[in-house]
Amino acid sequence: MNKNEPKHEGEWRHIRPSGFSRWLFKQNNESSPIGDLANDAIVDAKWPRKAKKFIEFRLYLVEEAGACQGALDALTEAWTARYHQQPPFPDDYIEDHCEEFYAGECDVLKYGDSYHKSPTGKTYIYVIFEPETDSTPPYVRYVGQTKDPSKRLKQHITCPGSIKKVIWTGELLKKGVYPCMGIVDIVENKNVSLMEETYILAFLGIERRVNQPIDDILFNISLMQDYIKLLEEEFVHIEDNVNVNF
Repeated sequence: MNKNEPKHEGEWRHIRPSGFSRWLFKQNNESSPIGDLANDAIVDAKWPRKAKKFIEFRLYLVEEAGACQGALDALTEAWTARYHQQPPFPDDYIEDHCEEFYAGECDVLKYGDSYHKSPTGKTYIYVIFEPETDSTPPYVRYVGQTKDPSKRLKQHITCPGSIKKVIWTGELLKKGVYPCMGIVDIVENKNVSLMEETYILAFLGIERRVNQPIDDILFNISLMQDYIKLLEEEFVHIEDNVNVNF
């Protein structure tokens, strides 16, 4: 069940929309594709009224609502109008950086390594991964942002957070292996959240094909598991274009 889906019939009428949904609902008087989307969403009992990420809305339209391309285009148009920037979709720039990581061409930190903090106004995009072996490529488990890579890597290892991360980290340490950090990109602070989400989607698509079963996805992905197959199809061009050699 969608985490934003009401549990009881009629409950949706009492769910107060927030964020993007609240803005969208106010556009219902527009004579435009955005207005049409707003009117459809308002009366849709399953519309994710509390969702925060663009991908959650898009996947809902495709998976649950069976929306046409026009509705998907309207969602993109609405998101751009609300936030004054294009929604996150992996492009050639993102794919190139992902490929550089798997090719071993980005900076890698091991536990205890020192690394310079990001310059003023910029933030690193990084991945936490299990080191490659003779038969497997690097195993990406987390995508994040940080200004201090050395400190952040230590936090990931000593204070993993979620139960799944604790178990994964513990299993690695039992084998004498430490999680590593790869510096994938450095971006302007104003774009960091958008870029982080875009990289999450890109690495999700790649790792689904290369390493991970459907129930063992990136730790910071909050998407429903039954959306994973769809997401893989949505971003199949990433899997086709990024070469992962080992």
